[in-house]
Parts: sequence; C-alpha cells; structure tokens
Amino acid sequence: MSGQEISPKVRQAIEEGTQKAVQLMQQGSHEQAEQLFRDLLSQGISFPPLLHFSGLNAIELGRGEEGIARIKQSIALMPRDFVFKSNLATALTRLQRWDEAEPLLRELRMRNPTHAPTAFALATLLHQSGHDGEAIEHWKACTVLEPDSTGSWFGYGESLCELHDWREADRAYARAQELSPGNPHLRTARADLKVLAGRRQEAKMLFEEALKLEPGFVPARIGLAGQDGEHGDFDKANQTLRKVLTDHPDAYAASWLLARFKKYTPDDPDKALIEKTVQAAERHPDDPMAQNAWYAWGKVLEDIEDYDAAWEAYSRAKSAPQIKRRYTLSGQKLYMELILKAVDRNFVERNRSPARGPVRPIYVLGIPRSGTTLVEQILAAHSAITPGGEMAELLNVVRQNLRISELGQLPFALNPLSPTAWRRVKEAVNALYRERAEERANLTDKMPSNFIHLGMLHTLTPEARFIHVRRDARDTCVSCYTTLFRTSYKFAQTLTHLGNYYRMHEEMMDYWRSFLPEGVIIDVNYEHLVSNPEVEVPRLLNALDLPFEEACLRPETVERPISTASLYQVRQPIRPTSIGRWKRFARHLGPLEEALATTQPLEWPDRRARGSL
Repeated sequence: MSGQEISPKVRQAIEEGTQKAVQLMQQGSHEQAEQLFRDLLSQGISFPPLLHFSGLNAIELGRGEEGIARIKQSIALMPRDFVFKSNLATALTRLQRWDEAEPLLRELRMRNPTHAPTAFALATLLHQSGHDGEAIEHWKACTVLEPDSTGSWFGYGESLCELHDWREADRAYARAQELSPGNPHLRTARADLKVLAGRRQEAKMLFEEALKLEPGFVPARIGLAGQDGEHGDFDKANQTLRKVLTDHPDAYAASWLLARFKKYTPDDPDKALIEKTVQAAERHPDDPMAQNAWYAWGKVLEDIEDYDAAWEAYSRAKSAPQIKRRYTLSGQKLYMELILKAVDRNFVERNRSPARGPVRPIYVLGIPRSGTTLVEQILAAHSAITPGGEMAELLNVVRQNLRISELGQLPFALNPLSPTAWRRVKEAVNALYRERAEERANLTDKMPSNFIHLGMLHTLTPEARFIHVRRDARDTCVSCYTTLFRTSYKFAQTLTHLGNYYRMHEEMMDYWRSFLPEGVIIDVNYEHLVSNPEVEVPRLLNALDLPFEEACLRPETVERPISTASLYQVRQPIRPTSIGRWKRFARHLGPLEEALATTQPLEWPDRRARGSL
C-alpha cells in the first residue's frame, strides 16, 4: 500500500504507533520498541517515519544491515529529507561503513553548514578513519555552533591528541571537563593525555580526582597502576591490577598491564585472573578493547612455554575489531616514496641549515621492538644526555609550521619549500628541543619511525646524530606482532605487512646512507649490544663524541618513567635472552618469511645518485 492510499484513520494509527515506539527507543526499551515496530510493519504500509525509526532501532539491537536497508527505504520515499539522510550518515559511520557515509555527510554539510549534528558526524567519521587533520576543522565548527557541547570539545581533543598537539588537546579536554565537571571519564582521558605529554604528576592528580568523583572508577585505577609500572614499581602496580581484575574480569586493559609487568610460571595465581578476562572477551568478541585480554593471555602462555597456544592467542588479538581504518601497504609505500622524492640530495644541499641549534638531537630509530628503548636507556645514564622518549610532538611542530593539516601532505610542502616556512620550522623545533633538554647539550628522541623523515631532520639539524638500531628481522617482527602498542602501529596487524614494512625501512635507510655525510648515521647491532655491552656501549658513546661513563653499562638503574612496550625489559640488566625468540613460532611465520624476501620494495628517485654530500 503506497503513502497516497493510506486512509486518514489508518495513517493516524500508524503515526501514533510510530511515536510510541520512538518514545520507547528514547527510554532505552529497544526490544519493546522492536515488537511495536514489527506489528506496524506487518501491515505492509510504506510509511517513511516508520521505516526510518524502525531501521534506527534495528541498528541499536545489533542488526546493522537490516537497519540500514530500512533507512534507505525511507529516504527513497522522502529523498530530500535532511534529517533522514543525516541519520543514515550517522548510522553508516557507527557501522564503520566510512566510504558510504563520507560523501553523504559532505553533501549534507554543504547543504546546511550550520547543522551541528552533521558537523559532529563528519568530524567523528574523519577521526575514526584516521583523518584528524581535516577532522579538527569540523570539530571547531561544532564548538562554534554548540559551544556548550561536551561531546564536541571532547572529540576536538581526541583529534588533537592523534595529531600530537598536546597543548591544544589539553585545552579542549579542559573545556569538556568544565562543561561536565562530574564526569570521571573526562578526567581520565585528560590524564592519559598528560602521560603522553610527559606531565605525569598532573596526570596522577587527574586520576585521583576521577576516583574522588566515582570511588573505585576502574579506568582511573588502571591509569594509576600504569604510572606505577612506568616508574618501575611493578609490585605496587600489580597489587592494584589484581584487585581490579578480581572485581571486574572485563577490565581488559588491566589484564594486559598485569601480563606485561611480570614473568609467569605455570602455577602463578595471576594466570587464573587473566584467564577469566579471556573468558569475558570471548563473550564480547565485538569489543575492540577485548584484544587486550588476548595479548595478555598470549604473553602468559609464552612465558610458560606453551608456544602454539600463545601464538593462537596473539592471532585472536589481531582478529579483534579495529577502531580505526585498517593499514594499507600501498598507502604506506606511496608516502615513503613521496618522501624519498621530495627529500633528495638536492633538497638537503639547498636547505641544510648552517647554524647549530641550542641542543644536539640524538635520534634513536628503526623498527619498534628492535632495541630502541634499551639504547635510549643506556644513553639516559650519561650525564650529558637528557632522554626525551618518543617525542611524537616533533612532527606536529613541523606540520603546524608548514601550515598543513595532515602529515600526508608533508612531501608536497617540502618540495617546493618556502624559505619562510622552513625558518619557522627551524625556530619551533629549536624551541621544543630547548624546552625538553633541561639545559643539557644532548637530547634523545626515541620515536622509531623517524627513519622515514631522517633526511628532513638532518637538513633541519645537521649536527644531529641518528642511531639506527638493527635486530634480527624475524625477532623484530615477531616482537611487534605479539605486542599491543600504546601508539597505533597499524603495519603490525599482519605478518605480511610487518615483513614488507621492515624491508621498506631497510630501503629507506639505504637511501639516506647513499648521500648523507659519513658519521651522521650510527648503526647499532642489537645482538652485539646485548651480548657484549662492555665493547659496544663505549663504541657507541665514542661515535657520539661523548666520554665513556660506567653508569651506561647499568641502564636498569636509571630512574625515569618509561612508557614504551619495553618498560619491563629495560629495567632488567642487559642480557641476550631475547635473541632467537622467533624460533618458538617458526612454523607460523611463512607469510613473514615471504614478505622479508621482497626485493627493491621502494622506488628510489635515482638509484645511481650515490656518494656522500
């Protein structure tokens, strides 16, 4: 029966029934609403609001495909209805069908730029799909259209965090916190940001404030335990985590920390706690946080030498739903090749700064889990070096001063390069280093992925040294695969991606070596370092033109917070126990071996252009 054939009486009954069902939805009674919707739909009447809201309700009940189909039916009957299309776009975003949602949201934003829900939905989509540079423009619009919207300020802060703009992210979170002062989640989110920014005392205060607002608040308790672990107080951290998991087996993040902060034996009582968390994860396979439990279980099983079961657990972690758009090898390859093309020998010769900065950067780089944290910890023991940790904000400073919204635009901003913009970058980077160096002459930056931008960083600060840590490719990739990173290393999601990323990293390092001055890049072999530190540590310090200090042989004694995945290992004496770890999982590594065999994974601008500058 078409809309025109509905009698006034029937139409009124359908409208009233739909309104009642919508009221049930608003009350959270989705099952009751569904029953009413089904009764109405069974009459075979194509009433657009009925189709539309029953579709939204179906999505709430987990029947996404059915819900989207009904919403599209309602739009087919009312193709110009702005609200219907807006709801469809929001539903598609929620279901991570970004390719369908994005053009629809852009259309709606153009039709009505002052419609705050559409701006919010587009900003959310761009954030969830990893395009935070563009997302912040729409978050800004949200905060103007609805200045008292907690969600808009929080979302703005989330995207700024992804761009490593700690200062502005904190301001956005602070505004959200001001608007909803009783919400403990906002304080823990802001505390997590403070940890990333290295402001750990402020983070502790925020976690404690969250606990005052809601005693026993699990994310705050986990956050405080994480801080204890970062400072090396594993006993205190584990005591807190045990209590959390005893009361809340679905506190997945607590299980991963408890697994990381100790080594397990078959009769360890904590093993049962993590096993219960895995059981909770099995009941909620669609929860992205459940991957914490599987990584934890894999770590426990590996510690007790049940290697096949451990690998199965790690693989279950990899199969968990992803919060953001998945990594693509083609996208990574394109970006690296564009960087190589933009930052060639001629770029360095034209733009290399003749003036020394106030601090000499020492970049420790390579593939994650190759030993970069250990090398930085060794250097942190030296009296002339301040450890900077993973200075994610560095590329944000570069991005901001080149006036680009996304890091993906960097190759095009560098070539051709505006001299004025380059001076801005140089001044801003010097200011960042000066602030972080604590009046020492040398500052480490242990962001592994800096190998991608090595040529640009050398051009900015020619006095810098780049310590390239190399570890057996299979050991490195297996360690990446079995680790839940705080930073999103999307290439670690599959063995094939890992192998290809490793080979592309080698190719980029070969490219930089082909023309940068000798001595700028210092290679450190991880296996040699942990097997013979008495020889390798002095050699490294000599390459940095620094005198040997005995403390550098005892990096486990350095008291500083460490937030990387190796925080437990580097608090142990230097030892070669991780060499050959890949052999435990050898029979599972076929895709990795195949990817590592790739030849010439990247195209150089000119492979003939060799010889140091």
